[in-house]
Formats: sequence, structure tokens, C-alpha cells
Amino acid sequence: MANITDKNNTFADFKKWDAPDGGHYELINGEAFLKPKSSEYQLSIINKLYSQLSKFLEGKSIKAFTSPFTVRLSYKADETDDIVFQPDITIICDTKIWAAGSCHGVPDFVCEIISPTDTAVEFERKFQAYHKAGVREYWVINPGYKTLNVYNFWDDIIFPMYYGVSNTAKIGIFEDLDIKLDTIFN
Repeated sequence: MANITDKNNTFADFKKWDAPDGGHYELINGEAFLKPKSSEYQLSIINKLYSQLSKFLEGKSIKAFTSPFTVRLSYKADETDDIVFQPDITIICDTKIWAAGSCHGVPDFVCEIISPTDTAVEFERKFQAYHKAGVREYWVINPGYKTLNVYNFWDDIIFPMYYGVSNTAKIGIFEDLDIKLDTIFN
């Protein structure tokens, strides 16, 4: 088993780790990052957004999940994949890639809630991993500033959009789903 401080960890290693204080680990190109337990406010945002998504997806074959749902972005059946995340919210349109409580491949939509301990390096590496893998839409919510950054990755072009608490954001992977941000931040 690789040591958690190694830079060549895999999903097989990841499965054996217990994070302290209710947090969880993630792997970016084999390097482990400790993610702290979400604050009450972060959980409130996650629950409110997930509630709206669930209502919209009712009766559809598309699935939405909240953490601790594992996304094995670089999925390999032998568990040697080295990019493993637990996004706050994940949407998967292709029913063939979710199994046994995890996503085995690239989800369509990922939403992450920033915590005070997230680093710019970690954010940049996750951003690049999601973009390179083919995630269609990536949301980053900053609860401290009550802002949302939306990154639509279409045909290798990035269209960033920025929203504040008084705005309405469209989930681009759907034609008819808008989220009023004051409903998730308040």
C-alpha cells in the first residue's frame, strides 16, 4: 500500500484511508488532498441546490448525487486510477457509468463548495482535471462571498460566467433549469 504522502496513490489506496474529523481525501494525479468536513452553511447550500436538482430530475433517468459520492474520473477496472474526487454535487446523464456508489468515468456536471482551506494549486489542478476529462459543466460556489463561478467546457473552449447572490444561474446541461441563487445562499 502506498503511503498517503506519496505522489503515486491509486483508487486501491484511497479505499483504505479514513480521513480525520469527518473529512475525506481526494486524489489528483496520485497526490492525496485532505478535504475538511463541510460547515453547516456549506451543507445548507448543498442541500438547497440538491433539492432543486432532485425535483427537476424526478422521473428522469439522469441522477444527481451529493458527497460522499466518489467520482473515479480516470476509472480503471484494476483500481489503478489516480484521479478520484468527491464533489459536493454530481450529475450523471449516462446511466452506464455509475455503479456501487460511485461514478466510473466522467460526470456531466460537478459542483464544488469552496472551503477556507482550499488552495489555489488544488483548485487549478481539479479545474484542469475536470476540463481535460470532459466534464461538461463545473460550478464553484464560494459561500463566504456568496458567489458562483460557472465553467462550461464545450469543444475545448471555456466559457466562464460569474454570478452573485441576486442572480439566476442556468444549468447549461439542461435547457430549462434555472437556479435563483438567493434561494441557496439564504
